[in-house]
Amino acid sequence: MTNTIITSVSPCVSICTIDPRIGLCIGCARTLSEIANWQLLSLEERAAINRALIGRLNDVGVSVQPALRQRLRDG
Repeated sequence: MTNTIITSVSPCVSICTIDPRIGLCIGCARTLSEIANWQLLSLEERAAINRALIGRLNDVGVSVQPALRQRLRDG
């Protein structure tokens, strides 16, 4: 299994709330557009989004859900 396939897993952790201040889901750190189009994205596009998620939350000062860290680490 390649790294792209492992990192392209959906980061959803079933905490589905968009924070209107930052425009990101507080559970998975994706934008509403990324969530809506996830199934249409290539494996490479999904992997690129996943690599950016924790940094996005850190950049806006939002705590990263432990489940998200686990999901991205374990794929």
